[in-house]
Amino acid sequence: HQLLRGGRGGAKGTNKSSYEDFLSIIESPEAADVVKGMQHFVACFYEGTAEDVVARKEKLMRKKIAPWQFSDSSGDDVSGALFGNAEAEKAAKMLHAYLNLTLEAIEGHESFKPQPKEVLGGVLEMFILRKCYARTWELALDTEKDEAMKERLDSLQFLNFEHLDIKCLSEATRKRSIEEGDGEEEMEDGAGGRVSLSSTTSTGSTTSVSPPEDLWSVPLEALRQVDAVKSPIEKLEKIMFASSSITVALRAALGEGEMPGADDFLPALILAIVHANPPNFSSNLDYIQVFAQERQLMSEAGYVLTHMVSAVQFLLMLDSSSLSITKEDYEAGIKRCKQEAEERRVETLAKLERNRSWGGAARQVEEGG
Repeated sequence: HQLLRGGRGGAKGTNKSSYEDFLSIIESPEAADVVKGMQHFVACFYEGTAEDVVARKEKLMRKKIAPWQFSDSSGDDVSGALFGNAEAEKAAKMLHAYLNLTLEAIEGHESFKPQPKEVLGGVLEMFILRKCYARTWELALDTEKDEAMKERLDSLQFLNFEHLDIKCLSEATRKRSIEEGDGEEEMEDGAGGRVSLSSTTSTGSTTSVSPPEDLWSVPLEALRQVDAVKSPIEKLEKIMFASSSITVALRAALGEGEMPGADDFLPALILAIVHANPPNFSSNLDYIQVFAQERQLMSEAGYVLTHMVSAVQFLLMLDSSSLSITKEDYEAGIKRCKQEAEERRVETLAKLERNRSWGGAARQVEEGG
């Protein structure tokens, strides 16, 4: 079937075999009527949302603001524009209505009976959203906001576990410092009550407790992969895996028998987002919020997604007063990271230009030969 072209490769993890089973079913002659209906819907969806894409692009051109600004030049409040997107919401309603009706219709279809309803609903959504992704992503994508987010996170790369004052790591550091011979316990700072995360022993060594690098890299990679998958289910799976991997990394840092507290997760997530600097992260969060179905957003995955949105908003409004750092060190860190990001950008552009030059020279040699 034309509709199936490029459709393989299933979701990662537990959904992969179910997705492959679904593809095998719809390739059978018995499911031809279902496939025909899917083809008709996908074609109508692209046609029916074409004008919405134009409207969305015009709206973005009219309102060019940095995502952490809450008013435009006229003073109008635009905070609702952070995640508001009427065109995408309209498309999502079309998709959700179709998915619900189709699931009801194929539940009783002989070909699909071996698959449980919950699994069938998930793989059906995954399949259709993949086929419609070129359009749904076009409606969700806000390149300017994503670039502003990337620049913001680039400027915050100096942040580490100490700056976020993650309580379980702070306490572990204090205990280790005592064990290694530091005679002082500084449980409070001048602001009234923050535990110092980095302590110095009598030998002059620093004993900050932080997750092992190999474990900390796991949630960072999972966050970067959110942009590489297409359906809301797959993106939520990446987010959930990142969440659980953060907990694993914190537990490894604390040692056997120790568990991070509920208050430790959000600051660790904030730092993970900074270190990962995931591509198109703002647009991906918007995409999930709009195109995921309500039942998904009411689950644990929705809870983690809420934390992700809160973390992003915190990072966009962040200043030194929110961190365990002096204003001078904060500003110096921002300046240094911006300079390093600009150097990387210039180096990348130069490399691209060299590649183009070499490619052009190679073609001239071939044509001359």
